[in-house]
Formats: sequence, structure tokens, C-alpha cells
Amino acid sequence: MLNVGFFVVFAGCVVGWFKELAASLIILGGTAIIVIPVALPLSISMFPALVGLLYLFVHLIGKKK
Repeated sequence: MLNVGFFVVFAGCVVGWFKELAASLIILGGTAIIVIPVALPLSISMFPALVGLLYLFVHLIGKKK
């Protein structure tokens, strides 16, 4: 499951070049796949979530224009 989660997070980063909202949802979903079954330390597992939240923030800021 860990490999699948990292692949999904990487795929979300690739999608982020084109669509921020889709990238944030894919990355946050991949982070959930990593965190739920595997008991990683919180500091390691929060890095992909931070990237996903940044993509979401960029989408929300750009939407107001």
C-alpha cells in the first residue's frame, strides 16, 4: 500500500502542472492511502499533505481573479 500511495502522490504532482484542484485532491487521497494502513511518523506523512494543501490554496487564490 505504501508504494501505491507514493505513486498516487507522484501522479498528483504531475497533474499539478495542469490542474491545481485535481492535483490537490489526488495528493490528499494518496496521503490518506499512505497514512491509514501504515503507521509512519506524523512528520514524514504530513509532507505530501502539505503539498496537496498548497495546491488547494493556489487554486482558491487563483479562482477569485
